[in-house]
Amino acid sequence: MPIRVDVLKKEGVTNIMILYEDFLRKKSKEKLGKFVALTESCKFEVDKQYDIFISHSIKDKELIDGLAIALEEAGYTFFIDWKEDEFKNRADVSRETARRLKEYMDNCTSLVYVSTENTSLSRWCPWELGYVDGKKNKVAILPILKEIQGNEYEGEEYLGIYPYVRYTLIQDKKEYDFWVKDVGIDSQPLRNWLERK
Repeated sequence: MPIRVDVLKKEGVTNIMILYEDFLRKKSKEKLGKFVALTESCKFEVDKQYDIFISHSIKDKELIDGLAIALEEAGYTFFIDWKEDEFKNRADVSRETARRLKEYMDNCTSLVYVSTENTSLSRWCPWELGYVDGKKNKVAILPILKEIQGNEYEGEEYLGIYPYVRYTLIQDKKEYDFWVKDVGIDSQPLRNWLERK
């Protein structure tokens, strides 16, 4: 679990961490049976407003399964493109793929850009980030590190201009949630950040 502890006493938040690979792999393996629907195909609901579009590399599928479980446990709705049947074949991408992705992102309040070594090689993730940033100005970076390194993150290059997401223990509830840290602004629950105009 987390190695460094920050205390935001007024909010009852402790044990703040940047997510790391082994934690998400473990979460995925431990909870997969309970959250099996998260790893199966699902249909995009046109009339549903999702909290988060998860922008990520398909090479990080196992990590995204763990992240999806953590988000589900915390009560967030989200969309992951490869869970939609038409995106199963990654070799079959086209102009129509981009059009559909725009439709999916339009039905999400925000975009969380999962930052890993694989994401940095993606052609789609920067495009998704730019699209949602330009349209909604509601983008955050969720770093997934190779190993535990603490609770602060400095994004490389242009990623450093965006707020980033950390995983935190809410003491009074004894459960984990996600918080957003932005430069010059106090950390706030992801839920509050999603509602902020």
